[in-house]
Amino acid sequence: MEAGIDLVVVGFTGELKMLQLQARSLRLFAPDVFSQILYIVNDRRPEVFLQFYEEQILPELGPLAARTKVIDGRDIAGQKLKRTDWRSQQSLKLLAAHHTISPNYLILDSKNHLIRPVSLQTFISDDGQLRTHRYDFNEKFKVKFENACRYFNVSTPAPGFAALPTATPFLMSAEIARHLIIEVEAKEKTSFHSFFTGSKDYTEFYFYFAYLLSKPGLLDRTYVTRARPQVTLFRSAAEDPARVDALLPILDREDVYCFGVHRAVLMAADEPTLQAVRGVWRRYGLVDHADEARYFQTPDESPKPPVRKRRFWFF
Repeated sequence: MEAGIDLVVVGFTGELKMLQLQARSLRLFAPDVFSQILYIVNDRRPEVFLQFYEEQILPELGPLAARTKVIDGRDIAGQKLKRTDWRSQQSLKLLAAHHTISPNYLILDSKNHLIRPVSLQTFISDDGQLRTHRYDFNEKFKVKFENACRYFNVSTPAPGFAALPTATPFLMSAEIARHLIIEVEAKEKTSFHSFFTGSKDYTEFYFYFAYLLSKPGLLDRTYVTRARPQVTLFRSAAEDPARVDALLPILDREDVYCFGVHRAVLMAADEPTLQAVRGVWRRYGLVDHADEARYFQTPDESPKPPVRKRRFWFF
């Protein structure tokens, strides 16, 4: 597999501040990794997104700004976005393959940010395989995976088979994603976006995974297994803050490069959890002080963040 990687982030106006924090982390920890950074706007107010991007995100990116593009989700879908929800987001992640310039792309959500330096070798092996962690099938999406297997006429793997992740960060082959889209559109006689968003039967990553399984040997040629690279506080952490205490120690592992905080966790406003998150951000140099951290934990209507003393935006 040819080397090279792009970054794809599908965002919306409800998580602009987290995108700003993510941009800061990219500048700090991935200054020369991605050939291109694509922000895809999954929102009915793309002009609001674009204004925030120009005023807050671009400065945080620093030199990386020259490699960055913002694309309206309508241009990715090739049609008007009838919905701008989770299903639309999933479709756009796959369709982004048509707009990448590298053979592979890393998909991040707005909630994800880097906490350690990464390089191309973090994501691609010397043999050109994508490095991914694998684990047991996610029971929450098991039915959707079975639906995808039926769609691609592939047998469902036996229990114990290690599956690809169901959440970001997710590494994807652009070429494989393009072939998937072409085959689906030929079969359905409609656009991929219309097909995917018109059904509740699938999730993007398990759909892609089932497609890989439908081509003998493709999964093993494309991916090599690595240790889990991320810690993410999902909705369950908002419902059970004790989970935070169990998850955060995993960040001590040197091979963990990504941290994620779901907006439901921030909206739950459990103060011990928020304090723990602020501690992580300060520990890894993403914020200088508590007030700046609180800015990223508040709604987007809040004032602009305090100015940091250490800035190197210009080049």
